[in-house]
Amino acid sequence: MLLHISSLLALAELNQFRRSLFNPFGMSRTFLPPGPLLTFSLLIGGPILAIGAMRIWKRCSLDVLVGRVRIKVPMLLLLVFAFCLTGQMLCAVIDGLSRPSNADEFSYLLAADTFAHGKLTNPTPDLWPYLESYHILVRPTYMSMYAPAYGLLLAIGQFILRIPLAGVALGAATMCAALCWALLVIVPRRWTILATLFVMMRLCWLVQWGSSIFWGTAVLPMLGSALLIGAGIRAIRNPTCKLGALYGLGLLILASTRPFEGILFALPLSLIFAIRFLKSRTGGKPGFVALLLTVSFAGACWLTYYNYRVTGRTGTLTQQVQRAQYATVPSLVFQKFNHPSAQKSTQKSIYDFEMSEWEARRGFFGFIGSYRRYFEGLVPLVGVPVLFFFPGLFLIWKSERLRMYWPVLAFFLAGLSLETFLDPGFNVRFLAPAIPLLLILTVEMARYTVAFAVPRKIGIWLVNSALLGSLLTIIVGVVYFRVGGPHDRNRCDFFAVNREMVTKALDAVPGDHLVLVHYSDPGTPYMRQEWVYNSDDIDSQRIVWAHELEPEVTDAPLICHFSTRHIWLFSPYPAGFPDPGVIIKYSSSEEALSHLMPVSVHGVCAALNSQVILSK
Repeated sequence: MLLHISSLLALAELNQFRRSLFNPFGMSRTFLPPGPLLTFSLLIGGPILAIGAMRIWKRCSLDVLVGRVRIKVPMLLLLVFAFCLTGQMLCAVIDGLSRPSNADEFSYLLAADTFAHGKLTNPTPDLWPYLESYHILVRPTYMSMYAPAYGLLLAIGQFILRIPLAGVALGAATMCAALCWALLVIVPRRWTILATLFVMMRLCWLVQWGSSIFWGTAVLPMLGSALLIGAGIRAIRNPTCKLGALYGLGLLILASTRPFEGILFALPLSLIFAIRFLKSRTGGKPGFVALLLTVSFAGACWLTYYNYRVTGRTGTLTQQVQRAQYATVPSLVFQKFNHPSAQKSTQKSIYDFEMSEWEARRGFFGFIGSYRRYFEGLVPLVGVPVLFFFPGLFLIWKSERLRMYWPVLAFFLAGLSLETFLDPGFNVRFLAPAIPLLLILTVEMARYTVAFAVPRKIGIWLVNSALLGSLLTIIVGVVYFRVGGPHDRNRCDFFAVNREMVTKALDAVPGDHLVLVHYSDPGTPYMRQEWVYNSDDIDSQRIVWAHELEPEVTDAPLICHFSTRHIWLFSPYPAGFPDPGVIIKYSSSEEALSHLMPVSVHGVCAALNSQVILSK
């Protein structure tokens, strides 16, 4: 019975994954095979895997497997880091690197290019109206609208290996090591290792938080929160200068990744830690406070200088400036509606979407619905089998040792209600600062379920079912996600494939290029289908993407500026088409505004005199 229930739990969870994957904002960019094949493989292969796991479970108890690992903490953290990094490398070898496809990813890549070249920002391009794009600031400087920490992480990977995703993998491995370090001071070692392995396999390998630029944005906030929890609890018992530096580093990471959510998490947690810290009778407090203030002050100065260089004002975030120029709906519910001066018709679709999100949040039921959607977004992360741990929730509710975490979690969730956009498809990343705390409570629920269930066999049965179901989910999910047919994986993101196809075709043509992007429908370029993205040095890149603004504004200045390049007019098809669109090549800049016969774009490039035909 235990085996089949575990298999059914894994089946329910993977079907939940499968439903979310058909959503373009799903938890992963890969597709599972058809439902009947998945069901058959789980019902037949699941019990076989579970039988093997149960035999190992009976022969080697949990204490034997992980609880009696007698290695020092630094070596354990190093092993966690190496194991996580190795797993991500294997996933990259099997499945290939994730392709950038949406506004957030291209914006972060712009920041990575800028930092990798030793710059904090870039001057505004001369012809910036043609080069505007989502989530990118072009005035007063040309830079990503997001906080700088994640761009720096991508820049590390780009500088070392010329692969930005290498920075995400390093950040994910560091985050898993920090989670292990934080859990060691709260729960026994055997539960710490199991929880770390669960997060590593589930978030970093299965859900791609360690191998995707988009989902990797949650890695650094989790790292910062883990440093706060681990350093804060240790400082109450034995404050040291090293712990003060780590706590200040955690605050800096949260402030430079997700400022609003970071404040929601760090403010109540730091207040509780400060009260307990002052009540404790341990030495070393001056050194801890000194290092904490030094690191925090240095980080605040750097962020202030960064804001000044990018926006021209020390107290204004880059995202505030960008949204003031383009967005209509405010980021927080108590802010006033904006009347943007720079919004163009090509950018109207995303801001219309924001307005629909705002309308959906109005009223009591819309407010309650937003939290329900957050819960739906969390299910693929924590897993359906983990719901078996919920009996332990009633046991840890009054635990004095865990009492300080509930106000932090309540304050954080209450603060999230002030945000305008709570769509679970992609904003579940906003929960990242609280995920280490949720992990601690989940582990404690599992422990209390085992320890206090009457009879005790029921608690063991519930935890074993949940662990076996999660194990089956991870094994089967990784096999299907990573080893499944690549043609299925490409289907889920036509835009990334099509953009790569067009870029390779243009790279095959000698010389530099200017591609004028013409959208037949102004509402077509939703933020996952915008083609106009460029690097930090636009004039030196081989392919420059720009908006065709005719008839609103003449394109003559842009064409004259890039008159030495091959000039193309590209009309992309709507998202979901296997063909990128229709492209025209002009023989000269004088002929650029005339109309030539369009040619279909699909495949490899074959050069012909005045135009290039891209065919299969």
